[in-house]
Amino acid sequence: MFGFDDKNFGCYAEYKAIDENKMIEKVPANITLRQAAVSLEGAHYALFYIYQIPKSKNTKVFVNGATGAIGSAGVQLLRAKGYYVEASSTTKHIETVKKLGADKVVDWQKNNISVEASQCDVYFDSVGKSTFKEARKILKPGGLYMSSELGRFGQNPILSLANPLQRIVTKRNIMFPIPKTRKKESSTIAEYLKLGKFKPLIDREYDMNSIPEAFNYVESGKKIGNVVVKISDT
Repeated sequence: MFGFDDKNFGCYAEYKAIDENKMIEKVPANITLRQAAVSLEGAHYALFYIYQIPKSKNTKVFVNGATGAIGSAGVQLLRAKGYYVEASSTTKHIETVKKLGADKVVDWQKNNISVEASQCDVYFDSVGKSTFKEARKILKPGGLYMSSELGRFGQNPILSLANPLQRIVTKRNIMFPIPKTRKKESSTIAEYLKLGKFKPLIDREYDMNSIPEAFNYVESGKKIGNVVVKISDT
């Protein structure tokens, strides 16, 4: 079994008791336990945001930060649901993002996103490093801006609350969804894993004795995808 529970703080351990009706699924036969361990955290956040996108044909979604845990899952899940996906990446990881399924990748280290990216219907900032002001440059009128983080000066939830007023001026929408830990997301992700439409991006693996090193690496900002903590050799 594999699952995700973010309701309580705790520690690293080999076993955890969790309600079978919560976010827990059987490991598909075609993935490893290592992959299963990192399949739900970033992906369930991404999928929750994807569920907020208005359903329409030919919707273009721009994913800012496509190499993070949320962004790398987001690109794959968006493609699995039939969206046209553009994404940003560092020069080093352009090919990685292409392999995730992005239709077009913009190298933000060499190019200006507002110039190189296509006009999109949805701008999904999966790392919280953009602003609505920047996103507006490529958002079509009536488009939607979403971010997984508070944003500069905590502006995203505030702008979201003010959306009924601000959209009169900008002709664009802002949403700051609060992700929930639901069976709906985990069941969908398990199915996409089984079908081969989603594969979690894994960067490095650390053993239990190296957890401080793992945290230092994650906090360095150099991580792509997910970092695995290996409990034992069995």
